[in-house]
Amino acid sequence: MRSLIPSEVPAQHLTPAAHCSGVSPSSSGTAPKKVVTRDDALYSTVPRVRGVSRGSSALFLVVLLAVTYSLFFAADILLPVALAIYLNLLLSPIVRRLKRGRVPSSISALALVILLVVGFSAIVDVASEPAQRWITSAPERMQQLRRDFSDMKRPLENIRKLSEEVENIANLDEPADGVVQEVEIKQPDAVTYLVDRLPTSLTSIGITLLLTFFLLCENGNFSRKLTSMGECFAERRLIVETIKAIQQGVSHYLLTITCINILLGISLAAAMYGLGFEEPWLWGIVACILNFIPYVGPLVTTLILFFVGFTTFPGELKVFIAPVIYLILTIVEGQIITPLIVGQRLELSPVAVFLSLIFWGWLWGPVGMLLAIPILIGVKLILESRYAMSPLASFLSR
Repeated sequence: MRSLIPSEVPAQHLTPAAHCSGVSPSSSGTAPKKVVTRDDALYSTVPRVRGVSRGSSALFLVVLLAVTYSLFFAADILLPVALAIYLNLLLSPIVRRLKRGRVPSSISALALVILLVVGFSAIVDVASEPAQRWITSAPERMQQLRRDFSDMKRPLENIRKLSEEVENIANLDEPADGVVQEVEIKQPDAVTYLVDRLPTSLTSIGITLLLTFFLLCENGNFSRKLTSMGECFAERRLIVETIKAIQQGVSHYLLTITCINILLGISLAAAMYGLGFEEPWLWGIVACILNFIPYVGPLVTTLILFFVGFTTFPGELKVFIAPVIYLILTIVEGQIITPLIVGQRLELSPVAVFLSLIFWGWLWGPVGMLLAIPILIGVKLILESRYAMSPLASFLSR
């Protein structure tokens, strides 16, 4: 084992504990430098896997289950906090740039929150009327779709009737046990559910906006408070570098993906407008929002476009044009544009992305799937900042 560890290890590859244990130089600068031996490198950089007992593993499992339980049942409280952090990482580069131009953080934060509310209201105003028309005409469109597929359903209906006749013949000899009363439990419809959830949703939106404003105002101060938790210069430097890497990496990813998705939505809406589809800007907004969720979002958007094509141009080849155009745009975006702009450091393993979507989607629903990738990027950057945990970060990379 000793032959695998070099006699001296560079300082940047040591943990804070190894740095903090060194002898600080005196004011005269003549103090001898501490030489890092192989044993010091071994015990400071390599995690002690053999020393982990079964009790420690069981305790870790219990803590992990407790955290998951808390995340699941405290979703109404944690979701606004997570969204506020998400928006803070998205908007903090703008606040820092305005601060360099002598603009106070409070003024820039207030202006950004107001612009956020105005932009969200404008999107809702643009999409609400077309969406309402589609919801109103949905029953008629579904009936038209059923008529189009009636010829395909007739053989299946004949098979179903034949199976029922065979079942009736088999049950002729069974005695009648009396009439069984069926009980049907009616679930609340979508409108009732939305009305019941409206106060909670408005409260969550208010908490998110206020917390986003406060986080943007505290831009930089919170990082300095975390830095003070370090016991020595090496630990404080590691905390600063980790926070800076997370802020820059996640902010760069969010800004890039937001701009790419907006361009994707505009391109799809323009193509559908040229093809003569109804309400093309509505589907552009839908594609832009759903494209924040990898794999699942493009799949749902493709199915929606197929439905729109079947109901708009039944029996024509235009049914397939909009989904094909969208698939071409997403392939170009996912395989060429995004890797070229985002960079190789933030490229994630498809398996890790899919598992993260499943986990956070199960915990927090669609909003959790929206936050899954930024959370995964943050975890990857934290693991990369620790030399002993860098092998774990490689499992999250492509």
